[in-house]
Amino acid sequence: MDTKTTAGDLATAGEGIVEAVTGKVISGRTRAIVGGVAGAGNGLLEGMAQHVGFDLPGVLSGVLSVLKGATQIVAASRRKKAEEASGPDASPVTTSTASPQAAP
Repeated sequence: MDTKTTAGDLATAGEGIVEAVTGKVISGRTRAIVGGVAGAGNGLLEGMAQHVGFDLPGVLSGVLSVLKGATQIVAASRRKKAEEASGPDASPVTTSTASPQAAP
């Protein structure tokens, strides 16, 4: 188990799941802000690890694994949906251009 999971690792995994769910790429500016906050969070995590009665590094490693797994699940489900929509069995959407006949 990885005992060196950082706040930055968690932030990056969180960004990954946001991108997978929304389908949008997070901007460089937003990444920089999150990186700065995560850098401050690293010091907090190290201090907390000394004062809690459980294996905080192990918990953080597990959370990181869950975030990465959730990202894979979302990405796979979106990929499957996209493949089905554009697959060989997909029927194109057609619209009728014929105008209704007027009643006599």
